[in-house]
Amino acid sequence: MSEVLSEVTIKQLRQKSDESLFFFARAILGFKDLDIDIHLPICKALEDESTTRFMVVLPRSWFKSSLASIAYSIWRACKNPNIRILIVQNSMTNAKKKVGSIKQIFDTNGLLQLLYPEVINKGDRPWSAECLVLNRTLSDPEGTFEPAGTGTATTSRHYDIIIEDDTVAPDYDQMTGEIQQPTQAEIEKAIGWHKMCHPLLVHPTKSQIIIVGTRWAKEDLIGWIQENSPNYKLLSRSAREVHGKIGVAATKEQGGVAVWDRFSDEVLTELELALGPFMFALLYLNIADSCDNIIFKRAYIQYYDTIKPGLMYCTTLDPAPSDSTGKNTDSDYNAILTTAIDVVENKMYVVHYNQVRADPGEVIDLLFNHVNAYKPSVVRVESVAYQKTLIYWIRKRQYADNNMFYIEEVKNARVSKSARILALQPWFAAGHVFMKRHHQDLERQLMSFNPAKSLGHDDIIDALSMHVDFWSKSLSLRREEEKQRVNTPAYNDASGVLEELLGRCNVTKKAPYDIGNMRQRALGKLPRKEVVHFAS
Repeated sequence: MSEVLSEVTIKQLRQKSDESLFFFARAILGFKDLDIDIHLPICKALEDESTTRFMVVLPRSWFKSSLASIAYSIWRACKNPNIRILIVQNSMTNAKKKVGSIKQIFDTNGLLQLLYPEVINKGDRPWSAECLVLNRTLSDPEGTFEPAGTGTATTSRHYDIIIEDDTVAPDYDQMTGEIQQPTQAEIEKAIGWHKMCHPLLVHPTKSQIIIVGTRWAKEDLIGWIQENSPNYKLLSRSAREVHGKIGVAATKEQGGVAVWDRFSDEVLTELELALGPFMFALLYLNIADSCDNIIFKRAYIQYYDTIKPGLMYCTTLDPAPSDSTGKNTDSDYNAILTTAIDVVENKMYVVHYNQVRADPGEVIDLLFNHVNAYKPSVVRVESVAYQKTLIYWIRKRQYADNNMFYIEEVKNARVSKSARILALQPWFAAGHVFMKRHHQDLERQLMSFNPAKSLGHDDIIDALSMHVDFWSKSLSLRREEEKQRVNTPAYNDASGVLEELLGRCNVTKKAPYDIGNMRQRALGKLPRKEVVHFAS
């Protein structure tokens, strides 16, 4: 390539690259999809090194990581190879992939090698996805580019730039491929890492922290920073904005117009139909207020570590339909779920669940594992069509193992699945239901539940909804027992018992002093009402 470009041209290109991040990303790195209206203002803002706290918030697939994590990192390193940059993602695996992308650019981009030959690694320094070190004079242990996950313990290391790129990231439904929201624990993990990253900076105010992400919830990392760190400069664009007001998000109904022809109104309409209005508002409009309209709000999610002994347990089995049993990757799941109830404190705990694709024999094995582990008061099994035969085989297994337990058939023929799941909402809203932090599938199903949309898996929350009746009856019995206890003073406390005994002494015509002379009563000569009472 040097034979094609003259020294003057190379010098001009390098000067232009040093001056403009946007030019460097498009012309040198080949990121040709960057848009002059969308990405140029962000590039100009990042070029100002005097601003050390940035937050880049763009819709999904708008090249925010390509620009802020890859292009910006390479641009800063080419200008100063002694710089140390930490790229953080939700996992170390993903962070290594990002650093690996930077490595590939240095290895394969001939124009970059031509313009900045002095920084190219000569093979005498670390050069892998775990640590990239450019040719430099710095002797410190940190590499030029290093990866980290939000679970990575990074100690005794310091960096000039820390880029937190999508530290809150989604999962995907295995059957539909739908985007599922991150759990509250994953969001808290990202916020926790951000709080602890400041000691990793070379200088507390001159070193940079850049947050790169998409909105996932009102209380996500971006929301937390907006509320607690107002010194961050927000660089944000929405797929639809108020006409003439850059960065001011608006739905189509609010008069919002598409701002990038790559994501035209037709494309956005298709995306909204595919994702639903809630997820679309988050991922493409950066409108986190839409979280207020979901059924199971993130604030309802509560975790626990241990529960006290002596609680009552219930196990439910929600079998997959007969046409989707087995282990096909596109079939529905069987769900077996056990909860414990503390009737004194009015708390329900999700203890354990299994969500499996399995044949009936394996499902029954898992059910008996729950029974043997937790000794539930009742096992509730949905009994519709094929599921009725499953109950028959469960009973056969009971006799074979001499392991008897109470089975209650649940018939939901007249109640839709959505209606059953909606019955859980008041319990969660009142703060009565607790789960383990690792119950991520359950939490995602709750967060993504939409009664008007039946796509995706909801097997776990459907199995959980079968516990509502058990919870209600258990608490009702507890209230009735409490009512009887309160209304029975003789058994309320010791003073009540003493008062009853003293009362008997004062009224001698009551039992046991009204029995009279036993010989006379036996002979029938003295009716009970004519008994003569003798004073002691």
